Amino acid sequence: ELKPRPVTISEFTVLAIRSGFVTGNQSDEALQERGMVSVLDVDVRVSCSSGTYIRALARDLGDKLGVGGYLTRLRRTRVGNFALPDDTSGLLSPDAVSETQTHTVTAHTEQKTFTNREGETITRNKCVLDTPEGLDGAGRCAWLIGRSLTMEQAARSAMPALDITPEEAAELRFGRRIERTIHEPAAAIVPQTHDVVAIIEKANGHQAKPITVFPLA
Repeated sequence: ELKPRPVTISEFTVLAIRSGFVTGNQSDEALQERGMVSVLDVDVRVSCSSGTYIRALARDLGDKLGVGGYLTRLRRTRVGNFALPDDTSGLLSPDAVSETQTHTVTAHTEQKTFTNREGETITRNKCVLDTPEGLDGAGRCAWLIGRSLTMEQAARSAMPALDITPEEAAELRFGRRIERTIHEPAAAIVPQTHDVVAIIEKANGHQAKPITVFPLA
């Protein structure tokens, strides 16, 4: 059960529509005898705010149309400032998309079958990172580390950042407010040491307070 929450949908574009029928757990012959249950598969492109459940959109759209609906497949092409090469949202410039590729790692699923303690055969999907062929374990680790971001880079790319002093950092780590005027949550960073101190929010008209505080690395 998904609890209602406010979200923002900035794009909901229908890309393709295909007709088909539901087989469920029955054979095609059984469906033919009863009359096929026709369905429509609809491919859409969605741009939405953080915290949106795409499967809830499919459910709600089906309810509005009076036919029912559910999600069969989901592929993320962009998250924040990171995008796959085939992202067509237009929200990132080609140069920005190209830059993110140096820090983007894709993955795929592979089926793994095993026998559990009860003697049952179980098949599950496992996530496998897509790394260059021919690398040993150490090589794969080095390749992945080379594509990683520092905490400061990640924070600055994901949200507004506020440069603070070491003295203000100490205040925030004690859970105290600092004399700064902000209007939205931001990462508080000491630029000289690349120290991401906290995520802060507006406390009043002239102060900011910590939401989450990070230990000194």
